[in-house]
Amino acid sequence: MSTYPTMLNILNEADDDGARVQRFGPGHFDLVIIDEAHRSVYAKYGAIFEYFDAMLVGLTATARDEVQEAA
Repeated sequence: MSTYPTMLNILNEADDDGARVQRFGPGHFDLVIIDEAHRSVYAKYGAIFEYFDAMLVGLTATARDEVQEAA
């Protein structure tokens, strides 16, 4: 479990020579669960979700006026 800023810092971490340090490869996680997805997926933290090759599950407690029902 991680906060968005912490994970973004880990993914952007560099060593003393400026080379990127890779703690987690793109396939490290099978599932990424996103809290407050309505605020994070398309904002500045979207790079986290683009980096990992994992199934994404977005959670939000924000109610919407329009709900598309499955057919």
